[in-house]
Parts: sequence; structure tokens; C-alpha cells
Amino acid sequence: MEKYIFALGRDPELSLLEIISFFESREISFRIEYRDNYFAVASLDKFDFSIEEFGGIIKIAKVILKSSDNEEVEFELNKINFDFDNKLRYGITGDDFLKDYFKERFKNERIKAYIKSDVSRPSDSLKLDFEIIKVKDFIGKIIYVSNPEEYKKRDEKRPRFDEKKVISIRLAKILINISKARNEVLDPFCGTGTILQECLLKNLNAIGLDKDIKDAEANLKWLEKNFNLKNKYKLIEGDARKLSKYVNRIECVVTEPYLGPFMKENYNKELVLRLKKELSSLYKDFFKELDKIAYGRVVFIMPVFKAGKDFIKIDINHILEGTKFKIYKNNYIKIPIVYRPSKTRLIREIYVLESFK
Repeated sequence: MEKYIFALGRDPELSLLEIISFFESREISFRIEYRDNYFAVASLDKFDFSIEEFGGIIKIAKVILKSSDNEEVEFELNKINFDFDNKLRYGITGDDFLKDYFKERFKNERIKAYIKSDVSRPSDSLKLDFEIIKVKDFIGKIIYVSNPEEYKKRDEKRPRFDEKKVISIRLAKILINISKARNEVLDPFCGTGTILQECLLKNLNAIGLDKDIKDAEANLKWLEKNFNLKNKYKLIEGDARKLSKYVNRIECVVTEPYLGPFMKENYNKELVLRLKKELSSLYKDFFKELDKIAYGRVVFIMPVFKAGKDFIKIDINHILEGTKFKIYKNNYIKIPIVYRPSKTRLIREIYVLESFK
């Protein structure tokens, strides 16, 4: 098994769960060798994917050696032919010894090399010809770098877009990977259709439900026109509390449901308690319906309201009572995962649910 270093995104727990779920869904045998808040190192029996398939991974490096002894590192690196150009830009992350080693090697091989001191941003890494990263005792050569500008273009060119209200493309991709969907995904609170869009681009069939589907319809028609879609989508105007009326059976569900009104000001406790009651009723009715039709994973976002010094949550156990769903347990990550997007006062908890009946 070969080893790879994954540079995790700004939500490391979410990114780690994404790669674990991705490996499992693709039947890739793996072992997590090391992890911290920035990186995960995994042994894989095969590598047949690219970074574009992930939403929460910044870079991927292939491990070329493992050692904590600098003499051994130098000896092993001297045996590797990196096929350098005569002139290049490069970056080294995680170790001063490696910076000194490559500076001396470039000098000896008469290569004009300029080092980029800060390569923490993907946009900087994309400009490099060569990049080495050291995590713990693992030394790897970067083979993939994400391009966030591609997400931005896809986001902002859609006919219906409001960054304050829509789920990000990055998060949508992460949640879809966590769902382990193989064929189809339902978003029963589809809004502008971001999750549906990313499902289609991952070659999954997509079904969207909402009380108003005009925005999703406009965005998915734009997607059809501008991208070569291989799969199908269906939009249904209706109420998620009557879900089984519209859908008979579904593999996976990925959704950010209605979380209450968008707030410019801080929440007050009276409003929060009212929202908690309303949303609890909505979610409980929804899960009763979902219980009738879903057989795969459910990735569901729940709100956490901050009113003064208090954090007020909706009781997930009450919501799931009487259904076949239970909270997914993982050896590496505790569910739910707290997600705090920028430009919003609302805290989110991401739940992964599985059937037990």
C-alpha cells in the first residue's frame, strides 16, 4: 500500500470524514497512519481519483519516504531523480532541513530555482513547478492542488446566487461524499439547487423538493447548458412533511433544511425558543416521512442558536424517535461535526445518520 498526505481544509474533522467516506464508497482499502488539525496521512491500496472529487481537501502529496533521521533523508533523496527543469519555482513545507537540502541540490545541479516561502494558499501552490511537504516523519511530493477559483466561477455565474443564503459548493461536495451515494441523492429542502448541482457533476442522479423550485430550476437549466451532464435530475414543488407522497424510494439524502430566517442581528431568546419549537415540529414530521422511503445514509444539518451566553439546540433524539435512523459512529471523528461558516450568526451541526432496521 502506498501512502499519501492529504492537506485538510478549514474544517479538519469534516475533511477527514469526507476522505474516509470516499474511500469506503469507492471500496479503497485504507489505513489512517497519522492525523492532526492540518493533515491526514493514509495508506491506500489504489489511487484512482483526483482532488477535484473532494470539497474539503486542499492538496494531496504522494509519500516518497518516511524517516526522522536527516542523514537517512538526505541519502534517500539523493537516490530520487525528480526530473527538474533548468528553471523552476518551488515550495517546501514543514522542515528547514529540506529547504537547505534542496537549495544545495539545485546549486550543485545548476538549476535556477526560486523558493516561495509561503505556500499555504492553493493559489500560490498552483504557480509552483515543484513542492515538497513534510508531515510528522512522512515526506511527500505534491501531486494535486485544489483550485478554489473554479468553485467561485461556478458559484457566481449561476443565474440565482446569494452567498449569504446558499450552501457553498465546497460544503455541498463534502456532504455528498460523506453520504457515500452511488446512484442518487435527494435534497428535500433544495433551495437554489447547489447540492443537486454538485450531485450531477459527480455523475449522480438528483431529486430536489421545495415549496418553490424556480431558483433551482433556473440554476440546473444553466448547468445543463454549460456542462456535459451524464445524469438526470427531477424537481418537485411540494412540502417535505409529505415527502412519501412525491418519492417512493431513495438511496441517500443530503440536505440543509430550513434553519429559520436569515438574521443580521443577534438572536434573542424569545425568538430562538419559538424557532426551536417550529423547527422541531418540521424536522420530526420530515423524518417520519423519510423513514418510509430512505435506505442509505442521511446527511442532515441542524441549527445551534446563540442567544446571549446560551447555546440552544434541537434535540436530535426526539426528532429521530420512532424512526429507523441512528447517528453514525466513527473511530476517528465524533458526530455531529460543528460547522461555523463565515458571514452568518448561525452555528450548524452536521449529522450523519444510518438505518438500523
